[in-house]
Amino acid sequence: TVKDAAAKKEISIISSGLEDRFPFQGDTMRLQQVFWNILSNSVKFTQTGGSIYVKVTQNISSYVIRLSDNGPGIEQSFIPFLFDKFAQHESKIGKPSSGLGIGLSLVKTIIELHKGSIEVESPGLGQGTTFEITFPRENLVTNSEDYAQEKYAFTESSHRH
Repeated sequence: TVKDAAAKKEISIISSGLEDRFPFQGDTMRLQQVFWNILSNSVKFTQTGGSIYVKVTQNISSYVIRLSDNGPGIEQSFIPFLFDKFAQHESKIGKPSSGLGIGLSLVKTIIELHKGSIEVESPGLGQGTTFEITFPRENLVTNSEDYAQEKYAFTESSHRH
């Protein structure tokens, strides 16, 4: 699990805003996949003893989830291709890429199917990465049982370590 991988590398996952209501309706399994992918990438590329921050905020029209790390960052020239299928960033520092290069492409597709958007920021190599995911508030859950399931799915994906 992401939690175990973070603990093994002594990476702190620090969260805020999860205590607030996050009544979002969507495909629980796919949303878990989104957060698992981003968090597991952060754990994979963040050095031992690093930190990952998860912050949830809301405004009048949307929910915003920011996932930031102090890992190796992403070269500015690669950011436009980050969500392309089979794209892999070969960083000059940190751990080399592994996997098929489809994870972030799938993440973007799932988010867009939920009427959301995803953006990435990185000041450059050695300066970490931030993913910002925005979902419209129109995806509100009205059934409290559905809300409980969605909240559990989200918090299990991004537990504090």
